[in-house]
Amino acid sequence: MKLRNPSVWITAVTGIAILGVGVVQGAREAPGPLTSVHGSVAELAGDRSCSACHGGWTSTMAQSCLECHPSVEGQLDHDHGFHGGLDPEQAEGCGLCHAEHHGANFAMVGEQSFTLAGFQGRAGFDHNHVDFAMDGAHLEEACDACHVYADFQVLPDGEQRYGGLSRDCATCHEDPHEGSYVRACADCHTQTSFDSLIAVNHEQHLPLIGAHADVACSTCHEADGSHGLAAIVRKADAPPARGCADCHDVPHASTFLRRIANQTHTTVATSCAECHRAEHLNFADDAAAMSANFHRASGFDLDAPHTDLDCAACHGDAHLDFSERFPGRKANQCVACHEDPHDGQFDASALAPNGCVDCHETTHFAPHAFTLDDHDATSMPLVGSHVQVDCHSCHGADAAGTRAFHGVDSSCEACHDDAHAGHFLSRQAESEPHPEGSCAVCHQPTTFAQVLGFDHTRWTGFPIHGAHEQADCESCHPRSDAADALGRRFGRVEEHFGAFHGDLDTSCVTCHADPHGGGFDGPGKPRQVEGRRGCVRCHSESSFRSLTVDFHHGRWTGFPLDGAHAQADCATCHAPLNQADANGRTWSAAAGSACADCHADPHQAQFLVDGSTDCAKCHAAGLNFRELVFDHDLDARFPLEGAHEDVACAACHSTEPVEPAMESALERVTFVRYRPLQRECVDCHGVNKEALRLRRRKK
Repeated sequence: MKLRNPSVWITAVTGIAILGVGVVQGAREAPGPLTSVHGSVAELAGDRSCSACHGGWTSTMAQSCLECHPSVEGQLDHDHGFHGGLDPEQAEGCGLCHAEHHGANFAMVGEQSFTLAGFQGRAGFDHNHVDFAMDGAHLEEACDACHVYADFQVLPDGEQRYGGLSRDCATCHEDPHEGSYVRACADCHTQTSFDSLIAVNHEQHLPLIGAHADVACSTCHEADGSHGLAAIVRKADAPPARGCADCHDVPHASTFLRRIANQTHTTVATSCAECHRAEHLNFADDAAAMSANFHRASGFDLDAPHTDLDCAACHGDAHLDFSERFPGRKANQCVACHEDPHDGQFDASALAPNGCVDCHETTHFAPHAFTLDDHDATSMPLVGSHVQVDCHSCHGADAAGTRAFHGVDSSCEACHDDAHAGHFLSRQAESEPHPEGSCAVCHQPTTFAQVLGFDHTRWTGFPIHGAHEQADCESCHPRSDAADALGRRFGRVEEHFGAFHGDLDTSCVTCHADPHGGGFDGPGKPRQVEGRRGCVRCHSESSFRSLTVDFHHGRWTGFPLDGAHAQADCATCHAPLNQADANGRTWSAAAGSACADCHADPHQAQFLVDGSTDCAKCHAAGLNFRELVFDHDLDARFPLEGAHEDVACAACHSTEPVEPAMESALERVTFVRYRPLQRECVDCHGVNKEALRLRRRKK
């Protein structure tokens, strides 16, 4: 906004001029003469020097004071010293405590200054205000004994009336330690007398009361070691605090101390003080009574029946040493006070890791608390019929009345006879022994008849495969109506089929009749095929009709199937039977191995030799009977030579009828004559009578 009215300008300028005159006139009129302290300063003399103390347009009187008194400014900036401890408003009002313009003889720092600062004059000044607690002999000293310039009107250049002093004792007193100790004198000495020693903050670690009240420092702080007096005062940092065990022997177990520390939220090193107070005169002080909770930390809870027992009942008289009074018994260590009726059988036993209390109640010994579940942890869990057996049946008492619990034989053989008459013992010895005895390998304690996972191959040497696997056990082991002396009803194999000697390859005939009548076991027959002997050379256990290998007819019967025989069906020679025979055979045996056993002789026994005809001498074993291997020159007694080579067979071998007795009712049967035949020429060609007559005439 612009000032356009001239009268406004005139008024403003006039006001400023009048104010300036007032200020100049006021500066020339001081309220009184300066004190000798400020009056001796040339810069403060004269009428125009007021602003040097009272400030000007841009500063205050307090700021002007601090320009000449930088030490006071430092106290205010860091909140320490005399002025730094005053209220901020009071500290900034310098003139309130330090009056001026009262003449040269006026003391700017006097009784009134201390009173205005909040003290009862100079004599009532509390040195704690400047972090120096005065006590003892210091209270008897005058102020100027330490503050030399306390009563000076004008201070020498660079000196302070009260400030500038060190709180170090060596400032005023001679150091008898010659600077070798780094700790302050007040850490050991009082202000009353140098000969009076103290331990500053000693109560933080151990109050010096009770048994420790009259102990000399050197008793605990010996000359040598990190806790010696010389070592402590020569180091700025105190050594780590020690626990009771560092100076005293601790008879308690470490477990007990650790539990006490956990209960009281302390450390093991300081846990002793929970029972043994500093004010006690000794460790056996009657006031060091143990609470029930602390007794629990020993591992022995004071519950029934030990609740109301007097301590001396277990811990004897006070004159006994600690190890005798407090041997460290546990709650389960009943034998420490009570006689062991088991004669140590359960000492260090896994069945009773906690001692007697694992089987017996703490309030009564009988009846016992040993349950069936507990018995399961033994070598013989009680299941099945054993549950009903009385304990005394297995745990008998000796002559002294002590019952046997540990080391009792829990094997089946210890109480039961072997129902198998020792048959499996040899095979049991070949394997790992069963902890419950040999019977338990197969039988369950719930019932002897229940067998789980019986390995027939392992225990009998006879594997169960194929059809045998589908058969009931009673097929080979028929049950008896009446039990034998051992209570066995399950039949034995040898009672029904004879003894089995362990030859798996020939064991079939133990139970099964040989349908071949031993025909395949004679001389010249293979005793084994691919490592198998007996019936399994050909048959599998799945089915008797199932062959494991192709049947080699020539090898097993001596009659190879060649030619037409190879194409023939088995039933051609082995006719099926409508009903199995006594041996279970359903195929008939072959008529024989000779040709005549199956085929009619078309030669009417002309080639019969010693009761049999060898057809193979003339006929090949091919597909056609008419295929011959006959060589007339070699196989007959009449070689075909010359003109005979081209003669037809029928010219010599005529067709003849069969004898009437052998004729068929439907047709007349004929055969070719091969034998006997005449071999002379005349037998076929007759006699030339004319030629014969001429021959005779010539003779």
